[in-house]
Amino acid sequence: MAHRSKRIVALLLASGSLSLGVVVSAIPAEATTSPPITYVGTSGTNVPGCGSAQGAQACQTITYGLSVTPAGGTIDVGPGTYNEQVSITQNVTIIGSGPQTIIEPTSLPAFDSDTDSTQPQYYVIGVAPGVTSASVEDLDVDGSGASSQFGGCGDGFDGIYYHDASGALINVSVTDVELPESLFGCQQGQGIYVASDAGTSTPSSVSMQSVDVSAYDKNGITCDDIGTFCGISDSTVTGIGNTPLIGQNGVQAWGSSLTLLSSSISDNVYSNPYYPSYYTSASGLLVIDAGNVTVLNNQISANNVNIDAVEAPSAFGAPSATPGPWIFEANKVTNAVEGDVPFGDEVGDGIDIDSTASNVTVDANSVSGNPEFGIALFGASGTTAAFNAVQSNGDGIYIGGPGTGSAYGTDTSAATSTGNEFIDNAAYNNGTGIYVDTEAAGNTMLFNSAEGNTTSDVTDLTTGSATSGTSDTWLLSSCTTAGALTGVCSTPATPKAKLAPLKLVNHIVDAVSTWPH
Repeated sequence: MAHRSKRIVALLLASGSLSLGVVVSAIPAEATTSPPITYVGTSGTNVPGCGSAQGAQACQTITYGLSVTPAGGTIDVGPGTYNEQVSITQNVTIIGSGPQTIIEPTSLPAFDSDTDSTQPQYYVIGVAPGVTSASVEDLDVDGSGASSQFGGCGDGFDGIYYHDASGALINVSVTDVELPESLFGCQQGQGIYVASDAGTSTPSSVSMQSVDVSAYDKNGITCDDIGTFCGISDSTVTGIGNTPLIGQNGVQAWGSSLTLLSSSISDNVYSNPYYPSYYTSASGLLVIDAGNVTVLNNQISANNVNIDAVEAPSAFGAPSATPGPWIFEANKVTNAVEGDVPFGDEVGDGIDIDSTASNVTVDANSVSGNPEFGIALFGASGTTAAFNAVQSNGDGIYIGGPGTGSAYGTDTSAATSTGNEFIDNAAYNNGTGIYVDTEAAGNTMLFNSAEGNTTSDVTDLTTGSATSGTSDTWLLSSCTTAGALTGVCSTPATPKAKLAPLKLVNHIVDAVSTWPH
């Protein structure tokens, strides 16, 4: 972690000229003042007037520094371990000295309300409702010292909690936000939690850059509720690996909006002790009934399901957000972990699009080494999948159902995948390259190529009056083996490079420009 911060820079573009027809002169420049700085260091003292410099003149604790810093000020925290819980109630910037500055409380006396349940949230750093600009930079957050405080499932435990509050996290490490091992099934322990109350006038909006989250209990980064926005870039989220204790998720967006750029998510794996009664998995990225979602240029690997995108609010009791476009583009999605779950049960997949009826784009991803499906649609409609390279998976591309919404009896339209478009994808060295199940209809398959798949390059089990007696339209697809589907493989297959760098760069610029700054 670098000393001081790397900031997201907003580009200001101006053009044109100014002509007022008058001469304006002798107008003095407006006086400006720098925000006040309060210095905090372990060798300081908490007395009135502290904080003028590091050393003996510094305040000794961040909490006392907050009490003497006006809104808009900065707290400069020197190296050392600070055994305190930090509650932020004003607009302020807290800047540490890199990984040498550690916030590690041994108890968490204060708590905030939970937006989604009656459980109180005990936090290491908490940003209170109404705060619109609270930034934390260049320090480590360690929850290990407070873990023993928790004796049951009634309390939440968060490393950093933004509740109806906004700001930024830059060069921050969050680790060891875990309940005692005997309580892992409590579904608590979140590295970073960003949430908003229904109807709030200050929904949470947090940008995160170069954030490192590890050794959490339930989720690495949780962004929940309608109105909440999380922008995450150049960050790393790492689960604890294969465990029978809890189904972790690396990043979760539930009802919120999310932009995820150039980050890494890995090692969220649940070895389900209840198999074969039912299957529960851990996800790298879990999107449930979200607003606008943009996921670009990330590396997501070694999770039960690497990317799991679900639109089924009644099934999950999720906030009923109006889904915006969901874009998954130019990601490297590899080596999901199936474990002991049978093939076909939505564990071990690269990218799952489940029960969606909104605008979903799966574009220019590299999807490989996933033991079940590379890209799978379960009861989805309106999805466009284009320019993806899908290789060396159990099966390459799966189109069928039922989706989760249908399985729970909440959305009968999610029983089949219909009205989707697959354009110029390459599926090679999988089991089946492209597999269309009986629970699919009316999809369009254009310019796709499949080659070297061990079972079949193309299988379409639907029936109808479209191509070769299927219900789907196949145009100019290239493959070698498609069983009796004589009208599907029109030309020899040639796997292609599937990434459009200029398009990716433009999308990243567009995504960052929409972040609140």
